[in-house]
Amino acid sequence: MRAPTTHRQGTIDGLRAVLLLVVAFAAVAGGSLARPATVSAAGPKVVVVVGPTNGMTSTYISRAKVIAAQARSLGASVTEIYTPRATWARVSAAAQGAKLFVYLGHGSGYPSPYTFDKSKVDGMGLNPVDGTGTTTPVKYYGESLIGSTIRFAPRAVVLLNHLCYASGSSEPGRTEPSWTVAKQRVDNYAAGFIAAGAGAVIADAYTDVSYEVRAILQGRNMLSAWRANPFYNHHERSFASVRHAGYTNYLDPDNTSSTFYRAITTKPTFTTATTTAAPAPMRGTTLTAAILRSKPSESASTVTTLAKGTVLTVTAKLATDSKGRTWAPVRTSSGKTGYVAAWLLKFSGTTVASVDVILRKMPSLTATKIELVKAGTRVTIGDTVKDGSLRVWLGVKTPSGHIGWLAAWLMRP
Repeated sequence: MRAPTTHRQGTIDGLRAVLLLVVAFAAVAGGSLARPATVSAAGPKVVVVVGPTNGMTSTYISRAKVIAAQARSLGASVTEIYTPRATWARVSAAAQGAKLFVYLGHGSGYPSPYTFDKSKVDGMGLNPVDGTGTTTPVKYYGESLIGSTIRFAPRAVVLLNHLCYASGSSEPGRTEPSWTVAKQRVDNYAAGFIAAGAGAVIADAYTDVSYEVRAILQGRNMLSAWRANPFYNHHERSFASVRHAGYTNYLDPDNTSSTFYRAITTKPTFTTATTTAAPAPMRGTTLTAAILRSKPSESASTVTTLAKGTVLTVTAKLATDSKGRTWAPVRTSSGKTGYVAAWLLKFSGTTVASVDVILRKMPSLTATKIELVKAGTRVTIGDTVKDGSLRVWLGVKTPSGHIGWLAAWLMRP
C-alpha cells in the first residue's frame, strides 16, 4: 500500500501533474508553450456580439440569444458577448478562429456625413471600458483594426444584423442613398472583415436571420442561399468589389432602387462547407511487456503476449475489473483482439466521453472540477497516468480549450 501523502507533498504532486500535462500538449504543438495544440472542436465556433445601442439594446440582446440558441441546436460551440462587457479586447480575442461571427449594434460606414477614418468606420460600436453602460457610451472600432487583428476560421462568414450603412442604407432620418452610394457602403463595410479572413459578409438591416444562420452552419453556397431566402426581394444588382479583387457586392433593396436593407459580399462559388480530417484514433502503446487477455481480468485466458512499444488500437469503451482497475479493449496490427491492463499503456490520439465526465485539475476523484465534458464530446489526449488504485487518467484538452484530467474508464474511441 502507498504511504500516506502530506498536504504539502500532495500539492507538489498536483502541480507536477498539471505542469507535465501542459508540457505534453506543448510537445503536440511542436514544443512551444506559446502555441497550444489545435483541437477539433465539438462544432464550428460561433461568436455573437451585441454592442451598446441606446434604446434598442435589450431588443438586440434578445435577438442575439435566439441566434445563439439556434447555432447551438445546429451543433455549434457558441460564445456570447453582450454590452456592457462587449469591449474590443474581449470581442477581438473571442473572434479568433470563428466560423460565424455575428454582430448586432451601431454601424458607422462610409460614404456618410462623417470622416472616413478606417480605424473607426465600417466596423463595430462597442463598450470603451468593461462594465460601462448597456446603452451608451459607444466607441467605434473600424476596418483597419478588424483586418489587422482578427483571424477568422477558414470559410468563415460575418453576419451584420440591424446595422446602419452595412447593407447600403442610411441612418434613420437621412437621405435615401443612390445605387452608387449604397454599393460603396456595402463594399467598404465588408472590407475589414474580408481582410480578417471572411469568405462572405452578409448585412441584413431588419429581418430575422435564422435562415442565414442555418445555411452557414449547414455548409451551403452563400450566394445561392442568400437568393433562396424567403426575404429575397428580386431587386438584385451586383457590382465587382473595388476593395477586394475577386469579390462581388450583391444588393437586394426592398424596392427597385431604394430601401437598401439586404446585401452580401462574397465570391459566387463560396461555400462554408469544409473538408475535415478524420479524428486521430485512440491508441495505446505498451510501456512494458504485457499480456493481451480474453476478458478484463488478470485471470482471463491469454490471447497473445505483447512486446514493449507495441501500438494497439482501442476498439470500445474502457472497462474496470472487480478491483476498480482500468482495462482497455484493443486490437493488434495483426487483427487479434482482447483486453490489456490500461495502467501498462500510454494513450494517444483522441477519445470521446461515453457519459458526462468531470474534467479535473489533477488525476484524482477529489481534485478540483474544471468543467463538465458532455457525453459525446471528443477531446485530444496529451498524457496518461495511473493512480494508486491502478485507475487510469487521461490528460486531455477539451473543445473549449481547457486542459485537465478525465477518468479513462468513462471514455471510448
